[in-house]
Amino acid sequence: MVGKDYSVDELVEEILKDKIIFEESGGGVTFSGGEPLLQSDFLVEVMGKLKKEDIHIAIDTSGYVPYDNIRKIIEYTDLFLYDLKIADEQKHMDYTGVSNKLIIDNLIKLSKGKSNINLRIPVIKGVNDSKRDMDEIIQIIDRTNIQSISLLPYHNLSAHKYRKIDLAYEAFETPEAFEMNKIMHFFESKGYTVQIGG
Repeated sequence: MVGKDYSVDELVEEILKDKIIFEESGGGVTFSGGEPLLQSDFLVEVMGKLKKEDIHIAIDTSGYVPYDNIRKIIEYTDLFLYDLKIADEQKHMDYTGVSNKLIIDNLIKLSKGKSNINLRIPVIKGVNDSKRDMDEIIQIIDRTNIQSISLLPYHNLSAHKYRKIDLAYEAFETPEAFEMNKIMHFFESKGYTVQIGG
């Protein structure tokens, strides 16, 4: 649901229209963005009401928020879809404009609890797909309790959205299937089970 302001009750009512679909499919609700955890107080209220209806809840996050925003919603969250783009701090700043220290610190804290986390690594050819990049990411994962890892090949599906609002869009190359398989096998050689996509 994009481009409309909702009150807590309006949003819950809208979501519950699909409750039967969730029950039949085993699905649920994923809050994404932008960054949904920038609205953690609102989310706590919505998620509390959805949990009373036994709705599965996932949060898609960059982790670039104060840890308190994460802590507030842990008890209502069935699955965290947590992005980790680049391990090297300077390189992360060069590509995203922000340090990754908070992201990594939050990931480690969150993983030490009982939260179910799927670590999602967007793989961008020429940006974070080298052996060194993946080694550095594995060094971070080694400091966590994470068991579920997804490698996401970069795509440029949002390029047209940027053009619509006259913003520059830096296009990157999508890794080939054999390159993704090579990275997957590298993770497996380090003892991790990963999937491509997801």
